[in-house]
Amino acid sequence: MIEDGAPLAIGAEAPPPAGLRWITGGPIEKLEHGKAHLVVFWAPWSGASTQVFARLSDLQRRNTERGLVVFAVTAADARGTTLERARTRLFELGELAAVPTAFDPDGVWRARWIGGEHDPALPLAFLVDREGRLAASGPPSEVELRLQAVLAGLHDLTRLAKDEAAKPGVLARSLALQSEFHSAWRASDWPRAVRLCDELLALDGARHRRFALTKFQVLFLHTPRVDEALDYARALADGLARDDVGLLNSLAWTLVDPHLSVPKRDLALAGRCAQRAVDLTVRRNAVLLDTLARVHAAQNELERALAIEEEAARLDPLFQGRVSELRAELGR
Repeated sequence: MIEDGAPLAIGAEAPPPAGLRWITGGPIEKLEHGKAHLVVFWAPWSGASTQVFARLSDLQRRNTERGLVVFAVTAADARGTTLERARTRLFELGELAAVPTAFDPDGVWRARWIGGEHDPALPLAFLVDREGRLAASGPPSEVELRLQAVLAGLHDLTRLAKDEAAKPGVLARSLALQSEFHSAWRASDWPRAVRLCDELLALDGARHRRFALTKFQVLFLHTPRVDEALDYARALADGLARDDVGLLNSLAWTLVDPHLSVPKRDLALAGRCAQRAVDLTVRRNAVLLDTLARVHAAQNELERALAIEEEAARLDPLFQGRVSELRAELGR
């Protein structure tokens, strides 16, 4: 039986792996001193969990020489997670799930990290620094923002712990600002909406990163400040959105969407964002490939667009219709 308890706190010593059954890779028997570790808890029934594997595999590939070890753990739960279900799901994911993955039969080791919550929001990531201390926890996309600082040894555990303690107050302020934003949106008060996006990003840029996209779209689609919007999108592509696949794809799609009537587009920027998203997912996401293909089509590079769209259709037959459209345009 799993006892109730609090999640592992920032600055606490991370528990070494114990009692785990390794499904792929491993075994990892200790958190090696001098290396950083990214531990991600997932479940085979969680779509968000399984989608994160491609990103974890890419992080491991790009940061192994910098001393990063990534592994994933799932555990028996009330929703029917078993060793066999986990193994089957990993087999379906194939090479997308290239990080070591383990099963925690009784959930005791997992509980030492996430506490006694029986139905946590998954996936849930924990970043351990080179001294074996917890430096960040939460959704993988948020934890990843701390990764480079931790690998470089530039993080401050005391400050990070204070930030964690301040989260309830930040959350309350966040909810109030979001309520104001929705009022501004309903009233088509675009200057106020942009200001509130800026306030939310200043409050917690990681948690509110979607408002960076919203700010761009408001400026681009609802105001005459199109040049400012495009400058902001370029800054996002090189900054906040650089390693955020969803944000990159949304930027690219907004810039290339043929159904939007805008006075100016930047297809070069759209292509840069779309290509970066495709590269980050190792060309394994059909939706991202489709966006990239549409950018090439918008630039009248139909042969290149067709080749990429065919690549997308091989991953997901849903895009076969778009392949047919491009072939018709090429007279095939």
